[in-house]
Amino acid sequence: DRIRDVEYGFRTVDVIADAHHLPFRNNVFDEVWSGSCILVYTDERALREAVRVLKPGGRLRLRINCESTTPEQIERFLPGMSWYYYNYDANGRPVDFMVEWRKP
Repeated sequence: DRIRDVEYGFRTVDVIADAHHLPFRNNVFDEVWSGSCILVYTDERALREAVRVLKPGGRLRLRINCESTTPEQIERFLPGMSWYYYNYDANGRPVDFMVEWRKP
């Protein structure tokens, strides 16, 4: 992993890891963001890992491909999440959507 300071005044951690076994302790991050790195989020293990590493009150943000997953599938694991379509193709069909959820 690589930790770097960014111009926005916060630190980021870029990681390439198994989504089912993230290499971090519990409750360490204010935000977990995944931008289409995992195309199918119907696997509850990956979502549980993302939630596990979030601090209480932390935010989970996911950009998800519409061809493989629906918002309804994600909401089974993240009740109360908000979501919106993010990109559309040339025919006006949604390509992906963003999910935002806060850990209680």
